[in-house]
Amino acid sequence: MKQPRVLVLFGSKSDAGVYQPLMESLSPEFKTDLAIISAHRNYRELEQRLNQRDFDMVLAGAGLSAHLPGVVAAQFDGPVIGIPVASRLGGFDAFLSISQMPKGVPVLATFPEANWQAVSFLKNCIKKSFDCKVNLVCKDLYWQYEYSRNFFVEAQSCAQELKITWNTADAPRTDCLNLFVITDQLDFKPLMPSFTAIYIPMMEPIKAKSHTRALDIFEWARINGPWVGLNNFVNAVRMADKIFKLQEVVL
Repeated sequence: MKQPRVLVLFGSKSDAGVYQPLMESLSPEFKTDLAIISAHRNYRELEQRLNQRDFDMVLAGAGLSAHLPGVVAAQFDGPVIGIPVASRLGGFDAFLSISQMPKGVPVLATFPEANWQAVSFLKNCIKKSFDCKVNLVCKDLYWQYEYSRNFFVEAQSCAQELKITWNTADAPRTDCLNLFVITDQLDFKPLMPSFTAIYIPMMEPIKAKSHTRALDIFEWARINGPWVGLNNFVNAVRMADKIFKLQEVVL
């Protein structure tokens, strides 16, 4: 197996309390390189660093507006995981900024400073190939609702476009990259850490308009991760595609 190369990218040296233990936990499975570059203050330097392409994936940490992971994802085709830094508001602002990316530009977000979510996910991804298979894990009931069925069908179409094998079940599988549909904390009960997964918060349109429901997602993220944005099943599939391409290189 080729040792995967990870660019650990943070915007400030003041975040050392997050990125130093992160780099330690990535060893020895990953070869790491650290860069401290602000997306706002040093954009040209960031662009030059990303153009070097001497890495397979990026772990980008940022607080406050937390634009760094999204800026990286706009320039780099590989997997990008954002780690919110709890600079203010417990990292709630940074978590939303990182996870709520537009369709087509996927970034995974951990709970603020929860390095273990990113590291566990990546280590599981390089243990064995998923053979370009995803498994949507959700209750059968959700296929009966028009709003959720539309999300699922759109994601399935995206998977077909990317030549990803689509499965759906009410339980996770070890031979697939699982896409966990989360609507409340009870959805976590049947899940086990040994399953590799991307978490997708789902709400019906009326609830999705409420700013208070964002706090629910934030609390869900505390339990496990990483996450894509609310109802953004397409980005979960597109991130899965990036993971599968990474596996082709390193496995």
